[in-house]
Amino acid sequence: MAADSQRFDRYLSRHYAHLGDQARYRARRKRQLLHTYEHVLPESRDAELLELGPGYGQWLEALRVDRGYARAMAVDLSAEVVDFCNRVMPGSTTLVTDTTGYLRHQAGRFDRVFAFHVLEHVPLPELPALVSAIRGALKPGGLCVVEVPNMANALTAGALRYGDLTHEGGFTELSLRQLLESAGFASVHCFEERLVPGVPQDLLAMAFRAFVRAWLRLVYRGYQLPVPAVLSPALCASAVAPSSAREPAG
Repeated sequence: MAADSQRFDRYLSRHYAHLGDQARYRARRKRQLLHTYEHVLPESRDAELLELGPGYGQWLEALRVDRGYARAMAVDLSAEVVDFCNRVMPGSTTLVTDTTGYLRHQAGRFDRVFAFHVLEHVPLPELPALVSAIRGALKPGGLCVVEVPNMANALTAGALRYGDLTHEGGFTELSLRQLLESAGFASVHCFEERLVPGVPQDLLAMAFRAFVRAWLRLVYRGYQLPVPAVLSPALCASAVAPSSAREPAG
């Protein structure tokens, strides 16, 4: 996965700016990420954690500041993202021009590798090599944790897939599992993103999502298709790096 400066160099200012107020977005997204992914964090605060494509750095900040993982770090293709994250957390984020190449030089280093809304930006021919390189950069038993737009949710799939010109594809549980397992991962677990109880706007969203989930299940059954377990707008997954890894593809 090599850098494309025309697509990503000013990704924050040209695309993320449309998300609205930066501080409010970061705070809300950080709460939601912690609520969704707290269960996959390692017990040791000395663990080495890597995030690919940190965006506004809300997950990196949650790891380093809120949860005390001092060795959490990130890499990104965009100089703008790297500069932003290093202003918030000095020394946290490194600019790379080839993410796959970088990972291949980190064999067996990390306890966790996080890739939130990254895989959908990667051209399909490059995906197997990237995911295999993620596996190779993990310690045996380490976790790859990913989040992608969920194409199984018919109401949000189109907007999430085509709302960003840098998106190259989309995933359902089946295709994401296929990608991770073909790269040598074991124990792939797909799950829904979690909203934060007690936040008024999230309580309303939770009720709406429960209704939509029930309706979508009826639609799948009506078409005699397998009913996905995950029907939230985002598809989340964790996968284990086995003790005996295959050579990375590509």
